[in-house]
Amino acid sequence: MDRLFSICKPYFIYIVGALMLMALCFYNGYPLYMGDTHAYVSVAGTGMIPADRSPFYGWFIKHTSLRESLWLTILAQNLILSYVLLRYYRMLSGAQEIRDMAIFMILTVSFTYVTWVMSCLMSDVFTPILLLTTMLYFFEENTARPRQLVYLILIFISISMHNSHFLILCLVALALLVYALIKRVKVMTRKALLVMFTGVIYYFTMCAINAANDKGFIFSRGSNLFLVTKFAETGILDEYLNNNCENKNLKICEYKNEISPYPWDFMFGGNSIYSKMGGYEGSNEEFKTIIHDVLTDPHYLKLYSIKSASFTMRQLSEIQSPSNVTRSGPGEMRFVEQYYPIEQKEFIRSKQNQGALNNAPFNQLNGLFFIFTSLAMLWHYPKMNKKNIARVYLFLLLFYFINSFVTASVSTVESRFSYRIFWLLPATNVAFLLNYFVQKKRQEFYPN
Repeated sequence: MDRLFSICKPYFIYIVGALMLMALCFYNGYPLYMGDTHAYVSVAGTGMIPADRSPFYGWFIKHTSLRESLWLTILAQNLILSYVLLRYYRMLSGAQEIRDMAIFMILTVSFTYVTWVMSCLMSDVFTPILLLTTMLYFFEENTARPRQLVYLILIFISISMHNSHFLILCLVALALLVYALIKRVKVMTRKALLVMFTGVIYYFTMCAINAANDKGFIFSRGSNLFLVTKFAETGILDEYLNNNCENKNLKICEYKNEISPYPWDFMFGGNSIYSKMGGYEGSNEEFKTIIHDVLTDPHYLKLYSIKSASFTMRQLSEIQSPSNVTRSGPGEMRFVEQYYPIEQKEFIRSKQNQGALNNAPFNQLNGLFFIFTSLAMLWHYPKMNKKNIARVYLFLLLFYFINSFVTASVSTVESRFSYRIFWLLPATNVAFLLNYFVQKKRQEFYPN
C-alpha cells in the first residue's frame, strides 16, 4: 500500500492542483467564455481551418472534450498548468512536501488571477504554460532528458495555440541566445537554439496545414489584415491614404473616411472595410503594398515605432481583468447549444450568463496582494538565499515585456493579454516567501 501511494502521490498532487485552479468554474457553474470562444469551439465542431488564427486550440477542445463535455477541456488545460506550476514551485523552493505545495496552490488560487485565466475556454490559457515551461526548460537543474523532452513538447503545444506565441517565444529565445553567447554559456546557447528550432518547426507546420487546405503556403491569412488594422487604429493608415490616394489606385481609398478608431470595426462584420474590399482575396495584395510602404518609409516607420512603444507601455499597465464579466451576443453564445447540447441548461444557469459574475472586488484584492507580497520580498530579500531570485524575476519581466510588445504592436491593447501572465509575479513572490519562512521555522526547531 505504501509503495502504491508513493507511486500515485505525484499524480494525486497534480489532480488536486488542477481542481483548485478550476475554482472559478465551480463557482460560476460552468466554464467561462469570451468573445473568441465560439470560434474555437466551432473549429472543434466543424474541423475547419480558420483564416485569422491557429486551429490548434480548437483541435485541443475537440480531443480533450471527447465531444461530450467542455468541462473535460477545462480539466485537461488545468492539469497541464498544475504540472508545470508545481514543477516551477519545486524549482524555486526545492520543496517536496505536499503541505508546502498545497499552501502555495491555495494562496495562488485565492489571491491571484490564475483561476480567472484558467477557467476560460480561450487559447490564452497556454500563455502562462508557455512561460513556465520555457523557464523550466532553461533553468531547472538536474533535469532528466525525458523530462526535458516533455518540456519541449509542451513548448511546441503552447506556441501552436495562438499565433502571437510564436513571435513571443522567438524573441525570448533570441534574447537568451544573445545573453548566452556574450557570457559563453554553452548549455543555454544549445537550449536557446533548440527552442528557436521548435518555433521554426511550428512555423512550417502551420504553413503546411494552410497549404493542405488550399489556403496557400503561408503562416496565417490574417497576418497582413492584423498589421493594417494596427495602422488604422494608430492613425498611420489615415495619413498614408491622405498622402497616397491621389497617386495610387487603391481600393481602400473608397473607404478612407469610414475608418473607425476601433480595430474590430475595421476587421469583422459585414459592414467592415475588410469585408467591403472582398475579404482576403480582395484585399491581401493591397495590404501587402501598404505594409511595404509603411515599413520602408522612414517617416511612417518612425510613426509606427513611436506608436508601438506607447501602446506597449499601455499594455504593460493593463494588469486587471474587466470588472464586469458580461455575456456575449446571442450568436456567439450558441456554441454550447450547437456542439454540446446536453450542457445547454447549466450553461444558461451559469453566473456569467445571469450577469452575476463581478470581478471588481477581486481586482482590488489581487492588486493589494501583489503590492503586499512585493514589499515583503523587498523586506526579507537581504536575509534570503539569493540563488536564482534575480534570474527568475529578470526572466519573468523579459517575457512580460515581450508579450506586451508583440500583442500591442501587431494586435491591440487588451487587459487579457497582460493579466493572463501577470499573476505569475505575485505567485513567484509567494513561492520565495513561503520557502523562506519554512526554512526559517525549520532552523528554529533544528538549530545547528
